[in-house]
Amino acid sequence: MDILQGVNYLYTSNGQQVGPVEGAHLVQLAQQGHVTATDHIWTEGMAEWVPATTFNQLASLYQAQQQQLQAQAQVQQASLSPPIGGGGAPTVTRRGNSSRTGGSRGRSTLGTLPARRQFQAARKGASANLIYTLFFLPIILFLIPMGFGMLAASGGQQPSDEAAGILGITALICIVAGYICLIAYGVVTYVYLYRAWYYIQDIPGLARTTPGAAVGMLFIPFFNLYWIFNVFPGWATDYNRYLDAKGATTVPRASNGLAIAAMLIPLAHPFMMADMCKGINNLANPIDRALQGE
Repeated sequence: MDILQGVNYLYTSNGQQVGPVEGAHLVQLAQQGHVTATDHIWTEGMAEWVPATTFNQLASLYQAQQQQLQAQAQVQQASLSPPIGGGGAPTVTRRGNSSRTGGSRGRSTLGTLPARRQFQAARKGASANLIYTLFFLPIILFLIPMGFGMLAASGGQQPSDEAAGILGITALICIVAGYICLIAYGVVTYVYLYRAWYYIQDIPGLARTTPGAAVGMLFIPFFNLYWIFNVFPGWATDYNRYLDAKGATTVPRASNGLAIAAMLIPLAHPFMMADMCKGINNLANPIDRALQGE
């Protein structure tokens, strides 16, 4: 039996139904490890669900993958064998802990994980508390000089030169610190935006843009007024589609309405970013057990 292009298929992943997906897309998912030999597939016209290995393209793919794994196991076994004529203990080569999968220092357990999970284990999360701090702290810092000024005016007397100097230095420090926090808030926003788009790229054709374009095009004058709606509310939409494609029914969805409101009301922006932080953490480290069906 062949998988046909243009035909939509349903498949199971971790015991949950996913799809429909087009035939060519289904083959790509199998190549990426999202559809395994133990999963089942169904399409309209079939009497029942059948194993993925029933389809010729997938059976050949799984056979090739199995042969590759066997060849790698033979190579690894050969590396563990003691040298001929050697008098000492054999040298062990840990091929599963290469630098491409995060290294062996402090991560010895990564060598036992499949490649896809090694990649996920190295992902970085996001901090909503950091977002709130960098956004609201400048507001407090900017209000401190105003409070000093109002306090001095309410006294009805001119402060001494020494007191005025101390108030001026304090106000300057608060203003500079506030602007530093705002700059840091912008930097963290770009970092988290890149990270949010990066983590939903593994399903071909789902994400509307790349992480580099999502951040880079925000620096284009005038165009960024349009692009900002595409990458913040647009991410919420694509993230929810990503969860649906993964069959992660128990993972909370991102709020598209909150993202749109944040584009119009600046005070809503940190709350939208906190919602994005939750989405990033759902896909980051430690390995998301909800998406893995564990």
